[in-house]
Amino acid sequence: YWAIETGAQVRRSLGFSLADLGITNSQYADVTPEGGLYFIHYHFPRSLTFSRFRDAPLEVRNQFELGFTLGSATQWEFLSIPNPQIGAGYIFGDDLTVFRINFGFPF
Repeated sequence: YWAIETGAQVRRSLGFSLADLGITNSQYADVTPEGGLYFIHYHFPRSLTFSRFRDAPLEVRNQFELGFTLGSATQWEFLSIPNPQIGAGYIFGDDLTVFRINFGFPF
């Protein structure tokens, strides 16, 4: 199968740093948290077909995802991962829904 994915993400600093929370003796004191919202559209030119027990096969052609991410507006590294993000999304469309957790850029 193959898919065409289009998406957009909006990110914004949450307006404080970890130093503002009293974390001053850490290498992460200058980290400024940010939040983001994203939207992704998945289009499958050849429908994905899922067989189902006692039901007609499910054909998926278009899926949409809405979600959010948390990360840092400033560059930092955690466990050798540069500028990590974590997020969660809700995928829906064509009678199929999925919750997704992502580590990194959502698309």
